[in-house]
Amino acid sequence: MIPSSVCQPWPPDQPGQAGIVVHPRSYTTPGDTTDGTELAGTDPLVIIGPNGVGKTRLSVALAKKNGAERVSAIRELGVETIQMQPKEKASNYIRQTLANTEKQTWIASSELTHLLSEILIEDKDNAVEYRTIARSGVDIGKIPEQLSNTRKEKIVSLWNSLYPQRVLNLDYKPTVTRTDCSPPQTYSIARMSEGERTCLYLIARIISCKNHTLIVDEPETYLHPLLAETLFAALEEQRPEIQFIYITHSMPFALSRRNATIAIARSDTSLEIVADRAAIPDSVFADVLGAASLSIAASRVVFCEGDVSSFDHVFYSAWYRCKRTEVVPVGGCSTVRECVNTFLSGKVTKNIEPFGHIDRDNWPDKFLGETKNVTPLPINEIELIFSFKSVFEALCELNQLTSLKLSSELYDEFIAEAKIKAKSALPHTILLRSKQRVEIEQRGLFNSVRANSDYAVMRQGFSTTSPKGGWQAYLEALMDEERERLVMSLNSPATLIRDFPGKTIAEAAHQVTGLSTPVLRQQVISSLRATPQSLEKNRPLECVKLALEAALGNVLGPRTI
Repeated sequence: MIPSSVCQPWPPDQPGQAGIVVHPRSYTTPGDTTDGTELAGTDPLVIIGPNGVGKTRLSVALAKKNGAERVSAIRELGVETIQMQPKEKASNYIRQTLANTEKQTWIASSELTHLLSEILIEDKDNAVEYRTIARSGVDIGKIPEQLSNTRKEKIVSLWNSLYPQRVLNLDYKPTVTRTDCSPPQTYSIARMSEGERTCLYLIARIISCKNHTLIVDEPETYLHPLLAETLFAALEEQRPEIQFIYITHSMPFALSRRNATIAIARSDTSLEIVADRAAIPDSVFADVLGAASLSIAASRVVFCEGDVSSFDHVFYSAWYRCKRTEVVPVGGCSTVRECVNTFLSGKVTKNIEPFGHIDRDNWPDKFLGETKNVTPLPINEIELIFSFKSVFEALCELNQLTSLKLSSELYDEFIAEAKIKAKSALPHTILLRSKQRVEIEQRGLFNSVRANSDYAVMRQGFSTTSPKGGWQAYLEALMDEERERLVMSLNSPATLIRDFPGKTIAEAAHQVTGLSTPVLRQQVISSLRATPQSLEKNRPLECVKLALEAALGNVLGPRTI
């Protein structure tokens, strides 16, 4: 646990007063016994974490230790009519219900009816007092604002702003009127959608909050993501004196909280503050934060290219069959590198070891190997996973293609055909590799050019910048080197599948085997996912798995840790 400061909780008999000794906005994590970094200010704290880590119990402990009010994630929001009752009775019921939900967190919070009853009673009492003061001859402008701008008025106004074609009538038989149809339709509060009722409940609870710290468990439940973000932005504006602490699964919601401190729940007694939000690039913040909070047990995260539906993610998830490993797709090669670097820097968490796997994709070797813990595959693209000699031969055996030819003969045919297609694609591949190498090598070339108020000087500096020997000599030498490399690569199966694009090689595999590359790739995945029991009954599939492990065992990380 990374502790926050040790603060005295608010006195439970003095709700709403800043009773924390260190700072009126500080709070502490449960189980904290030593001084640590003070978490202070008026900005929100957002706690994220995987299912089962104990976020709800953590929120209860935070509320208890800091004297905070808590909005439960489990809510009973059914309301037909609102009971007329003395305000004190309604208030007592609310207190008792909230106390019960803190003791038994699995019980649905059912205080909405009594909360609305308290609000209506207060509204009517204020109206009577307002009228009495007004009749006494006091200037209307001097009548206390709270007598007219009541909780009821604030709740109705905010709810109506979120549903512009609905009109909420908050009375003892509350209704909603739809104004986007002719004639307008009125329905009872019991017929509200879950989202409409949830908004009403959250607005009523937060407008009624008497504490300086409010914990909201799963604020996004039943709400459209954009509505949840809009609702809580409005509530934070309405109650600027409240410190909001959100417990959420939603990464978009977490990132939508302005100036928020982000923390990761590690257990029901500890959380880990993301050390330096500003130091993490915006382009990868969501990716690294999501990776850091994915699993309770994870101690290794593997970043790969693509998205959750891409073959990269499918393959690496099958390779790393381990509860302590999470595979996270983050888009492109550069993002993989940046995510790994961010984890290695310790800016997110110190409890997870990061790794990255990237395709070669015709990038220069120096670029591919310059990031610690990021490993390029020995093939041009992950889609060529079947093209290793041992894997290809095992797949031939699995598909019973060896009745007329040996698997080794089929592999030789595959390589011969791939070489023919690679020679045909040679000019295109030379140009592609040359362009990408220039992009990488000259990335920092213009760093020496500085902005200058004298445009002529700046223009001269920019236009005369060139690599050693001049542009033409540099580009000619570079392309010659790439041509020489690719011509040499044609002579070896290992360098052929390393340096030439996947489409070229895949066409050759289909031509020799008669099988589509999606079929071959799926068989690779099946071998990695298969249980030991099923492999005992399917020895050819087991041979595919063993061939993969032999080909990649020294390149990828161990499948389990």
